[in-house]
Amino acid sequence: MAEQPSSIEENITCCHDILAHHDQDEGDPRFITYKRHFHIDGPNGRHLCLVLPFCGPNLHSLSNYMNSRMKPQFVQALAYQATEILRNLHARGICHGNIRPGNLLLRIRNLDHLGDQGIYRLKILGPEAPRYNVGFLDFMSSGEDNLLNELSLIGFDQAFQISSPKTIEPLTEFLVPEVAVKKPASPASDVWALGVTILNMRSGISLFPWHVDCPEYFITECVKYFGELPTSWEEPFYDEQGRPTSDKTAGRTRDVCDKIHSLKQWIRDIWDEPTQSNENESTPAKPFFVRDEDGSHPRSHDWLSDDISSIINYDPKT
Repeated sequence: MAEQPSSIEENITCCHDILAHHDQDEGDPRFITYKRHFHIDGPNGRHLCLVLPFCGPNLHSLSNYMNSRMKPQFVQALAYQATEILRNLHARGICHGNIRPGNLLLRIRNLDHLGDQGIYRLKILGPEAPRYNVGFLDFMSSGEDNLLNELSLIGFDQAFQISSPKTIEPLTEFLVPEVAVKKPASPASDVWALGVTILNMRSGISLFPWHVDCPEYFITECVKYFGELPTSWEEPFYDEQGRPTSDKTAGRTRDVCDKIHSLKQWIRDIWDEPTQSNENESTPAKPFFVRDEDGSHPRSHDWLSDDISSIINYDPKT
């Protein structure tokens, strides 16, 4: 991690200690803070480095619009797991503060049985010469049965104890209404973020448009879906970057928008599979709209078999 305020390291260390206290034996694999950490001092400052266990892909990479999409039953099972993970974290007195698909990972099986060639098969090489900077392993294209149907949560740099609520800096990846207007974060913030995360897992896209990159635009979009903010919140002014400010002379009020969006319709318009075999390589045809789904759970032993096509629509060429 690049140079960060000392509070970041304090947050991670505190959460690590609390979780370790609850799990004094092997540790709970659902919560990953670090195995160890160290610092590197360089020309750009002091950098905190975290050593994490070897993990599989995050949920953002598994559900990313046309490139890869998780199927409904698999999303349902993972959403249940994510909810249980968050419930358990809150029960331990910790608010995460950065719940998003990129911080939820699938665990992997032990790879100790693989030799060098087996590891190399996990990395899909391009036509260019090998680079020193090694990219992510492509678990989806591997013939190995390495992925588990079990989630882990990472990214505790914004976490804090529920007993000591605080105002956290709004993050582009973690925008919740109260945080966006400089109110203290709380377990309710995590619950909001979990809901948005589940929608992202299910649809492959964000609930909010790509240009929503600051608190002002975010609040505008929230109002379209859910109506005006509570009057007790006393919405702040916003600076030129769209961030909340208490300086009325340097800030401005949010632009009023009369548009209304339907969250129910947004959910109904989620599509699951291309309607044409070559759709990933051409202009998409009219999507398949989801109306009703079978609510049954997939059997635990067949979620992640050698053939992942039953749970993920994936085309490594796109």
